[in-house]
Amino acid sequence: MAKEFCFPFPLKHGLHARPASLFQETAERFISTITWINERTDISADAKSTLALVATDTMLNDPCRITIQGVDEVTALTMLSALLKGDFLHVDDDLSEPQAGTEAYVPRIIVKEANAYLQGIPISRGIAIAPAVFLDEEAVPSESSFAAFAGEENECAALQHEIEELEHEWIKRMSSASGKTERDILKVQLAILKDKEFAARTTEFIIKDKISASFAVKHTAEFFAEALMNSQSSYLRERITDIRDVAGNLSRRLAGITKASFKFQRTEPAICFAETLTPSQLLSLDKRYVKGLVLGRIGVSSHTAILLRAYGIPCVDGIMDGHQGIGAGTEILIDGSRGLVLPTPSLAVKRYYQLEHDVFERLKKRYARFANVPARTADGRRIEIGANIGVEAEAEIALAYGAEGIGVFRTEYLFMDREAPPSEEEQFKAYCRAAAPFSGKPVIIRLLDIGGDKPVAYLNLPHEHNPFLGRRAVRMYPDHEELIKTQIRAVLRAAVHGELRIMIPMVCHTKELLYIRNLISSVAAELKEKGIPHRDDVPVGIMIEVPSVAFSLDQMEETADFFSIGSNDLAQYFFAVDRGDKEITHLANPMEPSFLQLLHKITIDLRTRQKWIGLCGEIAGQKKFLPLMVGLGLSELSMSSPLIPEIKALMSELDSNECQQLLNAVLLCDDARAVEDMLEDFGELRSKDKIIGIDIIRIDSDCVTRDEVIKEMIGMLMVAGRIDTMDAVEEAIWQREDVCSTGVGFGTAIPHCKSPAVRVTSIVFLKLRKPIYWHSVDEQPADLVFMIAIHPGILENEHLKLIARLSRTLMHEEFRDSLRATRDLQSILDHLSSILA
Repeated sequence: MAKEFCFPFPLKHGLHARPASLFQETAERFISTITWINERTDISADAKSTLALVATDTMLNDPCRITIQGVDEVTALTMLSALLKGDFLHVDDDLSEPQAGTEAYVPRIIVKEANAYLQGIPISRGIAIAPAVFLDEEAVPSESSFAAFAGEENECAALQHEIEELEHEWIKRMSSASGKTERDILKVQLAILKDKEFAARTTEFIIKDKISASFAVKHTAEFFAEALMNSQSSYLRERITDIRDVAGNLSRRLAGITKASFKFQRTEPAICFAETLTPSQLLSLDKRYVKGLVLGRIGVSSHTAILLRAYGIPCVDGIMDGHQGIGAGTEILIDGSRGLVLPTPSLAVKRYYQLEHDVFERLKKRYARFANVPARTADGRRIEIGANIGVEAEAEIALAYGAEGIGVFRTEYLFMDREAPPSEEEQFKAYCRAAAPFSGKPVIIRLLDIGGDKPVAYLNLPHEHNPFLGRRAVRMYPDHEELIKTQIRAVLRAAVHGELRIMIPMVCHTKELLYIRNLISSVAAELKEKGIPHRDDVPVGIMIEVPSVAFSLDQMEETADFFSIGSNDLAQYFFAVDRGDKEITHLANPMEPSFLQLLHKITIDLRTRQKWIGLCGEIAGQKKFLPLMVGLGLSELSMSSPLIPEIKALMSELDSNECQQLLNAVLLCDDARAVEDMLEDFGELRSKDKIIGIDIIRIDSDCVTRDEVIKEMIGMLMVAGRIDTMDAVEEAIWQREDVCSTGVGFGTAIPHCKSPAVRVTSIVFLKLRKPIYWHSVDEQPADLVFMIAIHPGILENEHLKLIARLSRTLMHEEFRDSLRATRDLQSILDHLSSILA
């Protein structure tokens, strides 16, 4: 009897090529007939065809049904239902899109200069300036260039031959891809190329219409494009580009056209214009000289857009016909963050953007200096910062970002997406490569964490109604003991070449820890007997993911060498919330005082026993949580590598005693909202005596206009970590300037604002080389500028008092003269601090 199951579709971007190819790849493993039915559109599809799945126009929350019929239907049901509850939910996790909130902002300087500009959709962040180059149209075969029909047999053979040739070419490109994003997109396009519905439809056109294979491929592309054209989802409509891209490559080969998609033979930087751009076309460009892209229609979620963000190439989309008056060679400034394109920018605009570029560079340098130093709080408290990795190649990247070790090597990724488990030798080499960059620093190897949201076909794990509460991680080891022993052997051998540690996931009973300890001992004995180099003293720890462990630490600590809190799973089990269920994930808020109390109990108990305790999971790398993490007294935080430099920088500003006091206070809060409010105010309270610092004082500024002064001072606040975004503060400053000039006379000005984007109420001081016009009350140009940026938490009368106090002080000629004469930043800081105290 046929098997079936129903579910609401869970992905916000719909069933596009990436999740479809993942589902198809799993369905392809089974003999049974597998059908996907979208009950909203009443469209059904062969689940072994990526294109047929995409054509169902399945969108978020659509009611779907999978039917399975055949000899292996039970196993297929288990695997596919587990897939839909597991990896499938995370297939779009890396679809990073531009952050909302900056695209509508046009800097005042652009309007003031009456600089012509085009405004489109921000696709990829960054600033670039270079001459315009217009890319030639794609070499798509016209109907006249299609070869004459050479008979069904010849055309079908040619189709099969070119599909295989293009497949080999794509596999080769995947092996040399510059990163995971590029590989993933090539993998999706390869799935379209190999799709049986694509080949079947093309063959049907050849036989039925008696046309050449190249012409038939074009018809097939339009057939599937038409199926997506009317989709309500813009994301699904953007997948048309992928289908046409694959078809275009294949059609050109069949037509004998071998030239590159674009003639782009630049040896100098360029801003490239094109109506559209497929992933293949982008990959064909020499990206050393492509400094920015201005496009007509690709969409923020297209694979081209994803690649551009991965490459860090600024891009603006949606500029359809506005560039018609721009000639080749015209100097173009592109602002990929705000979606702006400026032809022939004025000198003032270029200076403005140079100041913004300088801010970004200083931010990079600010964080880079923390890469090679141990993470410490301002009062010297050491907290190691480790990296989470999934493959050994990420270790080098982690080190470059400043990781002090690997907090968790998620080894399950070595076991997934393959027909058989990795051999001992393959694992040994992977663990050695992961350890190599971290000489003497800990590399924590998490033993296989399979089950739950990570099914593996070759293990034939049983179907479970709730796999997160079933046989996952350490619970499935007894049934697959040889598999785990192989992994342990590889780790013990690799530990000769690095400071490896073994961590056991999903432990809830001491007997599970003892079971693994015994396995490790038996494996070490086998290796010793065979004379194979290894270490038998590798530290063994557990992940604290199951809440019950918090109440059995006195038994656990006798056997475990170290502990690591898996905050994502711990919250999931603590709140009884499936973290894959988007409708209720808000209930598992780690800011709830009850959860913080659980973390506090765990850390207090383990610190009392002088045990090393780390924490991995989302909250480890979130800036707002950092004071609480410091307050908990953790030994280590482990996070995604790119987050490490900023977390280290922010930690260096925190006092561990103040963080401890904050933690004690939030533990008494009534709810998460109260905790959030307390965290929001913490920065302001902590910095009450630091309203001005040496890093927000500058002398000998070369600014020549009021616009530049305001931009430079806001940049100083950004680099100092005192504001969240520059645009919001800049607009707030200018709104005040629009009402009344802040030039207070005597060669001074006090621009100011109150904005939620201000983290810490601050006073910035800038001394100019040459005075500039500021619309002052006495018409004198200003050379001393004080910018006051006010945190919303400060009382209205307090910030007015601050401005009034500064204004009164500036009326004294002696004070102004001393500031103009002083060249030492520390002296200026001391002088200002005494007045503002």
